[in-house]
Amino acid sequence: MAVLNNRSEKTKLENIPLKPFLHELNSKIPWGFISVALALVFGFLAIYQAFFQQKRPAISIEILSNTSILDVKEDVAGLDIQYDRRDIRKANESLRVITVRVENTGKEDILKSFYDSRDPFGIKISKGKLIEEPTILAASSDYIRKNLDPKIKDDNVIQFSDIILEVGQYFVIKLLLLHKRDGSPPTIEKAVGTIAGLQTPTILEMPGEKPKKSLWAQAFSGSYLVQVIRFICYFFGMIFAMIFIIAPPAIISDALSKRRRKRTIEDYKLGTDIDLNEKDNFLLKRYIEYGSTYVLRIERLFDNSDLLNSLCRKVNEKSKEMGSSVVTERDDILAARLEDRVMDRSIIMGDRVLVRALLKNEYILKKSNDKYEVDDHAKQLLEDFGNYLRKRKLISLKESFDHSSIEMIQ
Repeated sequence: MAVLNNRSEKTKLENIPLKPFLHELNSKIPWGFISVALALVFGFLAIYQAFFQQKRPAISIEILSNTSILDVKEDVAGLDIQYDRRDIRKANESLRVITVRVENTGKEDILKSFYDSRDPFGIKISKGKLIEEPTILAASSDYIRKNLDPKIKDDNVIQFSDIILEVGQYFVIKLLLLHKRDGSPPTIEKAVGTIAGLQTPTILEMPGEKPKKSLWAQAFSGSYLVQVIRFICYFFGMIFAMIFIIAPPAIISDALSKRRRKRTIEDYKLGTDIDLNEKDNFLLKRYIEYGSTYVLRIERLFDNSDLLNSLCRKVNEKSKEMGSSVVTERDDILAARLEDRVMDRSIIMGDRVLVRALLKNEYILKKSNDKYEVDDHAKQLLEDFGNYLRKRKLISLKESFDHSSIEMIQ
C-alpha cells in the first residue's frame, strides 16, 4: 500500500500543468543564442584577466589638509613669532601643516624586493622647508606604523623605509613646513624613488578626490568575491531584463493568436457538415492552444501507417515499464513545443508523447495482433479541418512540406 500511495503522489505531481505563458516564453526566447553569447563574453573576460590584464602596484598620495598655523594679517607692535630663535614674522615666513595619506591602490602587493635601495621611495615638497621629522598619524597595520620610519633629506624630501605595502594598505603622516608668507603655499610636488612595476604615483590635491581609473580598470576593479557577486548580479539582471522585455509582447501575441484561432474554430463549427461530438474537442481545443503545428503532426502520423504502428508499440512497451499510461497536460505541451523543427532527435520523442495523447482520446484504436488503426471519425475530422485551414490559408504549403519531410529521418 505504501508503494501504491507513493506512486499515486508522484502521478499527482506529474499531472501539475505548466503555466501557458512560461511555455510560450520558453519557446520564443532564443536561449541557445543567449548561452553562446554569454559563453563568448565571459570567456573573453576570463582570458583577458588571465593573460592580458597586468597586475601592477599603484600608489596614490592624497593631501588630506594643508593648513597655515599662523594667520596674522596686521602688523602688531611688539609681536614676535620665533622658531628656532628666529623671528619668522620679520623674516616674512610662516608655518604650515600638511597631512598626507599614502595608499597602495593597485592590484599587487608591494614587497621589499620591489624597492631599489639606491633610490628610496619618498615624497618631495615644493616651496617649503621641512623643519621636523614627519609624524605618523595613522596606519592600516601596526607593522607599517613600526617600520615606516620617515626621514627628512635635503630639507624638502621625505624618505620611507622599504616596507611591505599590501593592496589597500595605507599610512597617514603629518608634515611641518616653513615657507615664505608671500606667494602660493607649499604642497606635494611629486613622489621620488623607484619601486618595480610602479607607474607615476597619483597626487590628489583636494580632500576626498579619488584617482581616475580607466574604463577597463573600473570594469575589473574589486576583489575576487566582488567579481563573483558582480557576475551573478549582471547575469541574472540581464536574464530578468530580457524576460521583462520579451515576455509582455510574447504573452500579448500568444493571447491574440489564441483569440483568432478560437474564432476560426467557431466559424468551422458553423460551416462543417461533420457531426461533431465531445471527443472532437481534443483536436479543436489543442488547435486553439498550440496552433496548426499540432494538426500537421497528427496528419503526418495518420498518413504513415508504419510509423504510427511503430510508435504505438513503443509507447505501449514504455507504459508497461512505467506501470502507467496516464497522459497529462504536460505531454500535450511537450508535443506542441516541437514547432517547425526538422532533423532534431526530439521530434521522435515528441511523436511518442503525441501518440500517447491520441491513444488516450481514442483517435487511435488497437486492433488484433498489435495492429493500430486510426478511428474513421477522427480521420474524417482531421481531413476536413485540415482542408478548412488550408482553404483559409492558415496552414501554408511550406509548413505542410516541412512536416511531411520529417518522415525521412524516422
